Amino acid sequence: MQSTDTLRQVVHRVPRRFLFIRWGTKALRQEIVSSNPHTRIIYSDYVKFERSINSHFLIRYSQILLPLSDMERSAIFPGSFDPFTRGHAALVDEALNLFDRVVIGIGNNTSKQGLLTVANRKRLIDDLYAGNTRVEARIYTGLTGEFAEEMGACAIIRGVRNTTDFEYERTMEATNHRIYPDITTVMLFTPAPVADISSSTVREVLSFGRSVEEFMPVGVDINKYL
Repeated sequence: MQSTDTLRQVVHRVPRRFLFIRWGTKALRQEIVSSNPHTRIIYSDYVKFERSINSHFLIRYSQILLPLSDMERSAIFPGSFDPFTRGHAALVDEALNLFDRVVIGIGNNTSKQGLLTVANRKRLIDDLYAGNTRVEARIYTGLTGEFAEEMGACAIIRGVRNTTDFEYERTMEATNHRIYPDITTVMLFTPAPVADISSSTVREVLSFGRSVEEFMPVGVDINKYL
């Protein structure tokens, strides 16, 4: 069990819009909330605080304990999504347990030739989440942090499949935090059943003329978007 003083020290290092707290008495959490009126407390079964310039988070299961504001909590989920896979869909499901709205940001890198056009990547995602008002897809260029600000998001969702992903993402988070200190990076573990799925795997399997149905979100036929 960590000490109360240690928890207070950690809280001072965490971006104020969200506090990810695993331990601490209810009275202490209330004390933290009263001193940070716009903060929402989120409890996680697995949280790791890195002792570095910023706090980094690995989050698997989370639930909101103290909803303190009526403000809509929006997050962006950026990526190339070429194509959007079953693994990506699982991460969106996880993110919706934390946020009211998730904007899937499709990065438009004009110097890179992809499997799907950017427009068709968006169409695939739009079709998948048709009727779900909490999820939308947007195409963007430029810095991810700028896109997050444009969308009014307080967090950037990043998927973590392994330690290699984590090391890359923590470096990106540190850079983003320097430029956009009010935006929190939330790293979500990709659920184990789909942790091996990646867009590059889908592209490779397709190149050999094999079916990729098991890699795609349920009901999505990638041939409609090629």
